Amino acid sequence: RGTSCRILNMNSRSLTFFLASWIILDTSYVHSFNVHFSTPTSTAFRPSLSPKGIKMSTQSEQIQAVSDTSETDIITTAPKKGRKLRANPKTFEFNQNLQALVRNKNVLRAHELLLECNEPGVGDTYGYTQVIIAWSRYGRNNQSSSREQQSINPAQKAHELLTLMHERQIPANTITYNSVLSAYARSSSRVNDLPEIFSLLDTMNQYSLADTISYNTLLNALATRNQSDKAVELLTKLLSGETEIKANVVTFSTVINALAKKASVTQNVAYAKQATKVLQQLEQYHQSSGCDASTAPNTQCVNTVLNAWCKVGAADQCCRILSRMERLSDEGRSEMTPTAVSYNTVLVALSNSGGVHTIKQTQGLFDRMKARGIEHDERSYNSLILSFVNHGNPKSAEAILEEMKDNGTIKPTTIHYSSVINAYARKGRALDAERVLKQLEAGGSQCNPNTIIYNSVIHAHAKSGVENAGAYATALLGRMIALYRTEGHPSMKPDVYSYTTTLSALSKSSPHLVTKGGSNGETAEKLLLVMERLFDEHPHDLDLQPNQRTYTAAISTLSRCPDQDAPLRAEAILDRMIARYAKTAATNDNENEATQQNHAPDNVCFNAVLNAWAHSSSVHHPDHAVQAQRVLHKMEEYAKDHPNANCTPDWLSYHTVLNACAFTINQELNSSQDTTAQATVTSRHRGEALKIAVTTLEIFQSLEGSTKPDSSTYGLMLNVITNLCSAPEQHELRSKLTENTFQQCCRDGLVSNNVVSKLRYACGIGKDDNDSEGLFRRLLLLDNKDDSGSDTSSRYKMIRVAMEQLPDKWTRNAMRSNQRKR
Repeated sequence: RGTSCRILNMNSRSLTFFLASWIILDTSYVHSFNVHFSTPTSTAFRPSLSPKGIKMSTQSEQIQAVSDTSETDIITTAPKKGRKLRANPKTFEFNQNLQALVRNKNVLRAHELLLECNEPGVGDTYGYTQVIIAWSRYGRNNQSSSREQQSINPAQKAHELLTLMHERQIPANTITYNSVLSAYARSSSRVNDLPEIFSLLDTMNQYSLADTISYNTLLNALATRNQSDKAVELLTKLLSGETEIKANVVTFSTVINALAKKASVTQNVAYAKQATKVLQQLEQYHQSSGCDASTAPNTQCVNTVLNAWCKVGAADQCCRILSRMERLSDEGRSEMTPTAVSYNTVLVALSNSGGVHTIKQTQGLFDRMKARGIEHDERSYNSLILSFVNHGNPKSAEAILEEMKDNGTIKPTTIHYSSVINAYARKGRALDAERVLKQLEAGGSQCNPNTIIYNSVIHAHAKSGVENAGAYATALLGRMIALYRTEGHPSMKPDVYSYTTTLSALSKSSPHLVTKGGSNGETAEKLLLVMERLFDEHPHDLDLQPNQRTYTAAISTLSRCPDQDAPLRAEAILDRMIARYAKTAATNDNENEATQQNHAPDNVCFNAVLNAWAHSSSVHHPDHAVQAQRVLHKMEEYAKDHPNANCTPDWLSYHTVLNACAFTINQELNSSQDTTAQATVTSRHRGEALKIAVTTLEIFQSLEGSTKPDSSTYGLMLNVITNLCSAPEQHELRSKLTENTFQQCCRDGLVSNNVVSKLRYACGIGKDDNDSEGLFRRLLLLDNKDDSGSDTSSRYKMIRVAMEQLPDKWTRNAMRSNQRKR
C-alpha cells in the first residue's frame, strides 16, 4: 500500500470494481485516495423512490449507468499521511465512499464530504439521507466517546444537510425528514429547538410527506423535553381529523409516557388522570377504527398508566386498573393480560401507602399473582418486605427474607437484606440490624454489603440510646475498614457519613465508659485524626472530607467527657478546623469551593465548644464562665472577619454562657473524678461570673433581628442571681438585680410560670426572711398574704394566684416565645 501506483486509461466500470474491492478489503483505506475526475459526472444514475423510502438500483444497473459515460484518464497515487479525500467522484462512487465512512462510524467526515461536494450532478437523495440517518443514530455504541464528539449536536448537523439539499435542489423524501425529526428527538432535551421541529412538520405537511411515523417522532421529541401539554395538543389535532394521518398505538403510548413522566416528576395527580383519559381515548379509537390491530391497547400502555398512579401514591386506583386488566384478560383480550411488571407496580404502590389494611392487600395480591401463573421475582419479594418495613414490622419482613432463603428459585439479594436492616434501624434495634448484616456478609457472591448498609447499622447504634452504643459503632466501623482493605471493593469504602455517624454514637454514649481504645473522647479524637490524614493523602476524594457535622460530633463527645482537659482538647479541635479552613481558602481555587465550605466552622461548632466549657467541672475549671465568655468573643470576631460563614452567635450561644455563669459554684466530686482535688470556686470567681452574666444579658437584649431573649433567658438569669448572690452580705445586691431583671422581663412581655418560679428563689423565699417574701409580693403586685407558706402546695398556689393576677402586657409574648423555642 505504501508504494505509489499510477493507473492509466481506467474506465468507469474498472474504477467501480477497483473501489469496491478496496471497500471489501479495508474500507478505511479507500478514504485516503485522492480521485480527480477531469470530466463532468454523468447523471444517468439516479435512485428510484418508492412510498416506503429509498430503493437503490441494482449494482449491475449502477455500473452500466456509469460505464455509459466517456472514458477518462484517472491518475491515482498513494496518499501522503494526513491527506484528505477531495469529493469529486461520480454519484455511485460518492455514495459508496459515504457508506464506507458511515459504517466506520466516521459520520463527521461523511458530513464534510457532502459539504465539500459542490459539483453539479454529484450527490443524490440516497447519499444525503444515509448520512442524516447516521446523525439520527449518533451517540449509540459509544460513538461519541471523545470530548470533541460530545460537543457535536447531531440534530443541527442533520438539519444542516437537509437545508443543503434544498439549496442544491436535491429532493428530500419522507425518510429524510423523519430522520431529521428522529435526530431532534434523540438529542439532549432542549426546549428552544421546538420551533425548528414544528417547522419541519409544517414543511412535510405542505408537500404531503408527513406520515404516522413523523407525528410519532415529534411526539417522542416532546416527551423527552417534558412537554406533555404540547403532546396532548398534537394528539388532539390528530384525532380531530385536521390531517389525513392516522394514529396508532405508538402514538397514544408516546403521549401516555409523556404524561406519566410528568406525573412522576411533579407528583401531580392531574397528569395521572390525563394519562388515564388518553388510554380511554385509545380504546374508543380502536373501536371506531374497526378494531384494527395497529390501534389495539396493550399491556405496555396500561403498565405506563399504572406507573403514573403509583408515582403519585394512588394505590387504590392502581388496584382498580389491575382488576380491570384481569377481567379483560379473562374475557379473551390476550393483549391486556397483566404481566409481572403490572403486579409489581401495584405491589410497590401498596407497600408505599400508609393505609391500615395495606399489608393484607399486599399479601393478597402477592398470592393472587402466583395463582394466575405469574412467578414472583426479586421485585415482588422486595415490595412485600417494604410493606412490612413501612408499617414498622421488621420481624415479619425478616420472615419473608427467610422464606426467600428456603426458595430454590429466588434468592435474597443485597436489596432485600438492606430493606430488613433499615426496618430494624428505624426502630433503633441496632443489635438485630447487625445480626442481619452478618447474614448478608455470609450470603455469598450475590449478596455484597455496601457502604449505605453499614452506615444504616451504625446509625441504628447511634439511635439506640444504650450506654455502649459508641463501642458497637466503632467496632462496626473497624470491621468495615478491614473488609474494604481486604477486598478493595469501592462499594464498601467508608465515607464521611460512616465516620460522622460513629462520632455521633460516641457523643451519645455513656461519658464514663472506657474501652481498650480509651475513653469516648479519646476514640473520637483518633477517628477525626484518621479522617484528616486520609483526606490530606487524597485531597480530591470528597467522600473522606470531614465537615461541620464531623467536627461538631467530635467536640460534643469531648464536652461530655469527664476528663480534666476535655474542654481544652475540644477547643483545640475547633482551632485546628479554623486553621485547615484558612489553609484551604488561601488557595483561591474555584475547584476547592466545596472543600472550603465543608471546612468552614459554623455556629454549631462554636456552640459545642461553649458547651464543653459550660459543662466542665468547677473543681478543675473554676473560671469556666470566663473561658466561655472568651470563646463567645472569639466567635463574634470570627463572624465579623468571615461574613459569609454561618457562625454568628445565636440564642444557644448566649444561653450557654449564662448557664456557665449559673453553675460557677462548688460542686461535689463524682466517684470517677480525682478525689484529691478540692473545691476551688472562690468569691472572686463568683463575682466574675456574675459580671459576665449581666454583660451577656445586656448584649443579648441589644441585638436586632430574630436573636432575642425569651422567657427562659430571664429564668436562667434569675437562676444566676440565686446561685451567685447567696451570701447574706449580698442581700441588697441580690434584691436589686432581681428587681431589674424581672422588670425588664415584664417590659418584654415574657413573664411565664418558669419566670415566676425562678423569681421566688431569687427573692430568697424559704430562708425565713420576711423582706424576701415582701419583695416577691411587691414585684408580682400581690396583696393577699394568706397565700404564703413554705410547703410545696402553698408555693404552687402562690405561683398560680400570681399568674392569674398578672397584667396581660407582662405575659403577651411568653407563649409565642415558648413556641419559637420548640
